[in-house]
Amino acid sequence: MEITSRRKVLGGAFLVGLLLIASGIVLDLVVFPAAIRSRILENVQLRRGSDAMERFIRLPQPIVLRVFLFNVTNPHEVYLGKSPPKLQEIGPYSYHIYREKVEMEEDLGSDTLSFYQISQYFFRRELSIGDEDDLVTVLNVPMLGLINQATKSLPITPPFFSSVVQDLFTDPAEKYSSSYKFMPFLKSSVRKLLFEGVPIRCGKPRAFFTGYIGKTLLCTGIGMNLPQSMRKAEEDDRANKGNYLFSFLGYKNNSREGPAVVRRGMKKPEEVGQVLFWKGQTEMKSWGPSADPSNPCNKVVGIDASTFAPFVSEKSVIKVFQPELCRPVSAVFEKEVEFRGIPAMRFVADIDLFATPDVKPENWCYYPTGDDTKRDQYWSTIETGVQDLSACLGAPIVVSFPHFYGASSNYLKYAKGLHPEKSLHETYVEIESMTGSPLNAAKKLQFNMYLKRDARFPFLWNVTEGLFPVMWAEEGMKLDDKFSRMLKEELFDVINILKIIKWTMISVGVLEIIAVLIFARSRWMSKKEDSADQKLKEANLCYEMSKKSIPYGIAESKEKEADKPPT
Repeated sequence: MEITSRRKVLGGAFLVGLLLIASGIVLDLVVFPAAIRSRILENVQLRRGSDAMERFIRLPQPIVLRVFLFNVTNPHEVYLGKSPPKLQEIGPYSYHIYREKVEMEEDLGSDTLSFYQISQYFFRRELSIGDEDDLVTVLNVPMLGLINQATKSLPITPPFFSSVVQDLFTDPAEKYSSSYKFMPFLKSSVRKLLFEGVPIRCGKPRAFFTGYIGKTLLCTGIGMNLPQSMRKAEEDDRANKGNYLFSFLGYKNNSREGPAVVRRGMKKPEEVGQVLFWKGQTEMKSWGPSADPSNPCNKVVGIDASTFAPFVSEKSVIKVFQPELCRPVSAVFEKEVEFRGIPAMRFVADIDLFATPDVKPENWCYYPTGDDTKRDQYWSTIETGVQDLSACLGAPIVVSFPHFYGASSNYLKYAKGLHPEKSLHETYVEIESMTGSPLNAAKKLQFNMYLKRDARFPFLWNVTEGLFPVMWAEEGMKLDDKFSRMLKEELFDVINILKIIKWTMISVGVLEIIAVLIFARSRWMSKKEDSADQKLKEANLCYEMSKKSIPYGIAESKEKEADKPPT
């Protein structure tokens, strides 16, 4: 009875050990991943009042903008056509960008969210190489843009057009200097170039006919086709009364961009942040054959840069919609990294993002919309690695990666002073793969403009022709210590606790089985020893009994015979 009870106890303990091991494995493979997945999906959904929504509305920390300007050190030689431009990269001039989404409206039926976005820029001297009052000499982008726009719209260029253009872009204080020479370059402060605005002097005419009429025609044309980089000076700005102001980034400061419509991710969390509409349209009007429904380049696709979908893998291709480029920027997996102790996956911008169709065939439609019959002509005149944004921005701007990184080496033969490097000029994002949280990211783009000779304008007669770099900018974000700790506590601490639970259960189960086996073996060995002792006792007993069963006389005579010495 006692043996049977002991066997039941050992058997039960063995089964409990197996159950603990099996439970630990099931929890690790099924229950815990499902619980973690459910929690992550719940946390990334753009639900009113959630942390994800708060982060989406207002980024928890500022984006850092770093601007690098290409200072032209030999403008006179370029003007005379004696030398290619020699450029000196000056920067960074750093700004903090604070972004907030406003006028938000939810559509529960379509699971979408519409909003406008406001951005504010603040100069950070401690992060910059110099002050905003630093002077630089760059290509005269507004003048060349104005010439490009006017010559396209006017069938015949009036003979006084050149003098009017010069008047619009000449500082009265320099005009009568004996050393003054009008060239296609602009010397200005960083403050004016980036935000405050360089004046286009549509105010007081220099002479009646060429001044008043010419300026009126030209400035009216500017007002009718005002690109986003230009604005009319405020009425109370006496110094610029009647003028237009050009700046590279001024239109973004305190701007109200949108509206955009994105997925909330309540029905399909993997689609959270997907941009569906931009300014009420599902397609842009910037690329390729505008009337061709098979043109994929104009489609509004990609995610809003404020949020990323969870459960990223090495096979994922991340597409972020970029309104300033009128297209998405795609990034592909490069390698696994670690950021502030958090494992992450590094994705880098597709090196062929701006490639020509002979390098990347699907880029066939990324040419400025307009005369679609000139597509082949356009692609035959451009080399890989750059993209014309004229239809997107309303100005003849050409985008590339900084220092023509990843572009044709022929671009480096024109402008001197460029040195493309992967570590300095590559766009990337490092993502925590489970939550899709961006930990470290930098978007880097360079803006260029063609400098070409033109017989109608004396200041362009002899210039050294080529694609002229003007500036490049980096928008970056690194998750600070506070939010890195929060991510660790909310995700990795929970995962570690679950791992401890799993291994505790498996360890206890294994130890229990080992204890049962050890105990069972010791019992078996004990029984084996008891059995041997019993057999020995039985043998001795049999021997004693056999001795007692032989008659006394016979036994005694045998003993005596045994004691006799041999003869």
